[in-house]
Amino acid sequence: MLSETNKHDLQVHLMTYLLVTLAIFLLLLEQSQLALRANAQSTSLADILVQQGVLAVLLGLMLATYGWTRIRWQYALSAILFAGYSGTRLAAAFSRTLELVPALQSKGVPISDYQGTFYLLALASAICYLLAILLLRRSYGRLMKRSGS
Repeated sequence: MLSETNKHDLQVHLMTYLLVTLAIFLLLLEQSQLALRANAQSTSLADILVQQGVLAVLLGLMLATYGWTRIRWQYALSAILFAGYSGTRLAAAFSRTLELVPALQSKGVPISDYQGTFYLLALASAICYLLAILLLRRSYGRLMKRSGS
């Protein structure tokens, strides 16, 4: 069985994964809506599932290295990989959505109708990502406190 501390640590890491997934989903939602209006192809479900699988593997790596308190650099490295990969995915989804603007304008679709929603979802996505990074920082702080360094 897991101790209370380990359950809490597991919950924090799962919350980090869920926040990053929500951040990506918010951008992909707007991207799919705009792609539909522009008659363009949005990100396929298979691509999304593969990317989420990679994110889950990185989460598993973080969870595995979290228990090794004597080798903290491994946890820090896995957290950087997790944050970097998820940040790259967010940037790719954001820029891919922005690439749809010329296609919408060429079809005569007023982008101003979607601009407010897009920026609101992008802001919510950025906040989710920031919260995930803060949770990772907090968990590293707890790991440092536990190991006495």
